[in-house]
Amino acid sequence: MEKPEQQMLQEYNNIEKDIENVQKVSEYVSLNFELYGEPIDDIETLQEYRERFKKARDFRNKYEIGFNKLNKSIKEIYSNWDDIALWSDKVLRLKEQARKELCNLDNALVQWYKKGSISSLVEKDDLDGLTVTLGYKVKDIPPEIIYETLEKCKEEQAFLPNMRELTDEEDMEYCYFLYCFALAEEKEQKAIEIQGFIDKIFDNMLEHGYFRNYIYGEYNLELVDKENKKSGKKQCSFQNFNPRQWQIEAYELWNQKNQAHHGTFSVATGAGKTLFALYCLQQELEKDNDILTIIITPTKAIMQNWYESLIEKFHVHKEAIGRRGGGHGKCLWNTKKFIIYISNTAQKELADYTVAFEKMNELKNRDIYQFYICDECHRYATENNLKMFDGLKYLKTKQEDDIDYYSVGLSATPERGDGREVYFYRAIGDVIYKYNILEALADNAVSSFTIKNVYCKLTKKERKILKELNQKIFSLIKQLNALTKTVKTKLFTNTGNLDTETIIREAYIIIASNKKVIDKINTKKEGFKKKHGKFAEGALNDWLNKQQNSDMKIIYLCNALVSGINKRKLLIMNSHHRNKKCLKLVRKNINKKIIIFSEFIESAEAIYEELVLQYGGKKIRRYYSLNPKQRQNQTEAQREKENMEALTSFKNGEANVIVTVKAFDEGVDVPDADVGIIYQSTKGTRQAIQRLGRVVRKAQDGDEEKNPMLYYLYHPEYQAEFLKGYFENPYKLYRNAFDDDSEDDVVNNTTEDNEELIKGRGSYEQAVCKYKAGLDKIVFIPKNKYDFSKYDIKNDNNDTI
Repeated sequence: MEKPEQQMLQEYNNIEKDIENVQKVSEYVSLNFELYGEPIDDIETLQEYRERFKKARDFRNKYEIGFNKLNKSIKEIYSNWDDIALWSDKVLRLKEQARKELCNLDNALVQWYKKGSISSLVEKDDLDGLTVTLGYKVKDIPPEIIYETLEKCKEEQAFLPNMRELTDEEDMEYCYFLYCFALAEEKEQKAIEIQGFIDKIFDNMLEHGYFRNYIYGEYNLELVDKENKKSGKKQCSFQNFNPRQWQIEAYELWNQKNQAHHGTFSVATGAGKTLFALYCLQQELEKDNDILTIIITPTKAIMQNWYESLIEKFHVHKEAIGRRGGGHGKCLWNTKKFIIYISNTAQKELADYTVAFEKMNELKNRDIYQFYICDECHRYATENNLKMFDGLKYLKTKQEDDIDYYSVGLSATPERGDGREVYFYRAIGDVIYKYNILEALADNAVSSFTIKNVYCKLTKKERKILKELNQKIFSLIKQLNALTKTVKTKLFTNTGNLDTETIIREAYIIIASNKKVIDKINTKKEGFKKKHGKFAEGALNDWLNKQQNSDMKIIYLCNALVSGINKRKLLIMNSHHRNKKCLKLVRKNINKKIIIFSEFIESAEAIYEELVLQYGGKKIRRYYSLNPKQRQNQTEAQREKENMEALTSFKNGEANVIVTVKAFDEGVDVPDADVGIIYQSTKGTRQAIQRLGRVVRKAQDGDEEKNPMLYYLYHPEYQAEFLKGYFENPYKLYRNAFDDDSEDDVVNNTTEDNEELIKGRGSYEQAVCKYKAGLDKIVFIPKNKYDFSKYDIKNDNNDTI
């Protein structure tokens, strides 16, 4: 038997074993951890069962890929049609058996999950004495799934129960009440109908890969929790965790008395922010402090990541963790050690709960500290999000250690473009430690990577339009500069001879705060167009010059300037060659996992549709919200569902390519990728760092190095090469910091002394640079083991791609 045929038979046998394993796992789930009435709780059986469940879960996610591979092998090995037909029939029957067993496992898991999510029947007599209210309380079910099921029943004209959200006063455990009114003789039938509706909710969850995966994930955590308890692992502690040097240094800074255990940490994506925050917590718990930890997250996906980390890595018991938001049950702070919030929910209640818990401490004469972990903290500087921290000012400082509360802010890019991060820092603490992606690379915390800058030229027609736009923009800047010298105005924070960048920045601020004036000018402009036709622009200028309020002319010019800049950006971002190069890059890497980052939904949709035509809808997926045009054919809930499906499909390998806009920049648990294509982007460093972080994250299995490639499509008229200064400046310092004979020295120099450092000769591989916020110095630590050649930046200024 030839080797390819042996491999094919091995694949077939492996699938048979996977199906047998799924069958056994289904039986275990149905038994609910009992065998002949006795609990299954010895550690060896639990560990073996969890390993079986992990294999069954992997098979559930990837069985379609396995069967496709098998069918492909059959066609490649056999040339005789009878052999192909024989084997294809065998594979088809095996696939049907796999579907049947996986369906049984799905249903068994749903029954398990349902027991913890649905209350017993609630029955209450109504005031009229003739009817009763019947229903079930539910929790831990995504609200979008409930609403979708209600919509489906409405369309099908099936039984439709009432639904309302339960207040804290009504119930502190369940979130929603599904109910109906019934006469005495109808009670039994109505109860059955409500149960039928609840069954449809769970059927709906199973239809969507993301929610089905969620149920599988919850069951896996149930197994981990049982194993943690049976093995006697200490809660709130790591096992086999050795903190990295940066984590030790950052904790020591945070632990200093002058920091008062408050601080924000700027840490590269994928470098271990979550583990660092838990490491800080562990160090404080080891001081015998009693602590309640509140974790604030921006999305459901990030909330789930924290929940999994607490159970799997920090060995916290499930019942000690509460989750608030996203359809999860409510929780009493007094009964939990951890509360994980989604920020939208935290806005409404966190401040009140913070104060109430502190008052309870006083009444019971106890000292329980509150420990705040704020993930993706730069997102919490908006006016609504800042409400979460209103209760912190009421927390009293403990006399014995001078601590009012603990706080850790986490972000790869805490600095925002609008400067509002200062409001967040007041509550959680200033940035006290920075650990950038180059340092993470040196520490082997992220994958080595290659960045390829891909120049996208413009067509002759596009260059002509660009020239006209540039002339118009230059003219508007010139007019605004002249006006700031001659007219008294409070619109500009600076006056006099302003540089181009200042005028553009001020123009954006001015139009953002003068929407009503702009609407008035536009209305007037439309009137002039009807009256004067092609002379409308001149008529409008005459009208503006006659206005006593000279600010109106400035606002008009600022609006025209911003409009021109945006048109120029769209022209460059949507250029013909940029589109073609993106498609070529996908074709070149189609057998790898690719993330395409776009800036506009319309552009992303165009790329997505072209790729679907070439490769099909299963291989290409999209992840972004709806624009107004798309809302005609799809609801937000449907798109949210499609997004979750896309993420799951990309994660399990069914899809190769996922097209996204800004949704992947932060706040989403992005699966491993081999290739990133930045099709469109802003000029900002912050977005570039976030997107680079999405592809350099280490592979989850940790077994093999990914060496991802990031393609950056650019045109110098709008963008420079990818993070040019960000990489270039540290590179020069690293490369020139040391003479060849200074390998054993540690050199501390203020930033003013960099001139002296650059005069020396030294290898780039010998140094790693630690930036510490608040210390106006750069510390160079030469270490030969650091290999800065792990990243490579290349430029491609031709059309060979």
